[in-house]
Amino acid sequence: MNGDEFKEKLRGISWYDIVFTRHSDLRLAQRQIDRQLVVNHLRNPVVLKLTEKLAAEKGEEKYKLWFVPSKRVAYIYVIVINHSQQTIEPVA
Repeated sequence: MNGDEFKEKLRGISWYDIVFTRHSDLRLAQRQIDRQLVVNHLRNPVVLKLTEKLAAEKGEEKYKLWFVPSKRVAYIYVIVINHSQQTIEPVA
């Protein structure tokens, strides 16, 4: 799935809660990425360039996302979408 197709998917579930785990908070701190930046990218995916679907548990969807706001900066997130709980969880 390319970035444009997934942008529409994210916009369709933009009202889902974004849930940060202890692990995701640790990874964000290690990579010096602000939590609000992740939320902004997921809520407004303008700079999303590429997606890769990953294996996930039953009832979930897991994706690797590449956000590229400029030529020298890129953010790569792994997220899990749980439709039954209506959540998006950044996991790495």
